[in-house]
Amino acid sequence: MKPLFKPALYYALLCSPLLGQDQPAPWNSVRFTVLHEEKKASVEIEGEDQLTKVVLTVDGKSFVVPETELANCDLPQLDTANLLFGADWYGPVKPDEEKTPHHIIELTIGEVNKFGNHTSLKFLFHSGRFQERIILEQNTATLWKEYRKRVNEGEKETGTVTRPAPQSGPSSAESAE
Repeated sequence: MKPLFKPALYYALLCSPLLGQDQPAPWNSVRFTVLHEEKKASVEIEGEDQLTKVVLTVDGKSFVVPETELANCDLPQLDTANLLFGADWYGPVKPDEEKTPHHIIELTIGEVNKFGNHTSLKFLFHSGRFQERIILEQNTATLWKEYRKRVNEGEKETGTVTRPAPQSGPSSAESAE
């Protein structure tokens, strides 16, 4: 074997597994549009290590989350972004008040925790503006601490939320078949 051929062969053998594996590139922005009850809503989110922009546009009117409300929203998982719709009032209700629709942009942030989940981040919009940021951090297999932050206010722990623990093995629907 010629001396030049030997190193080339070793290099090819070492690198060939790397050449055949596709690796996803990290997202740094996501934009999507949905039609809900004849209303067009669009979401635009930007950020890699930290969120830098969150905008909700409903029927041509844009609602921007202030930059100050994006602090501590590290490692956003942009591919998990969702837009949720609600028909009823979200928050305190006055006796004579009409029901007000709301929108929530939801995504996960941060590293995977010891329970195998990410922190849940929500941005709440209603009454024609951004209202607050909601963070759910997992404490146990089924309990999540909830933190809320309104514009120009400090973050407050507001309680706990119970979510069912993920079930291992086939789901009940699969096992019924």
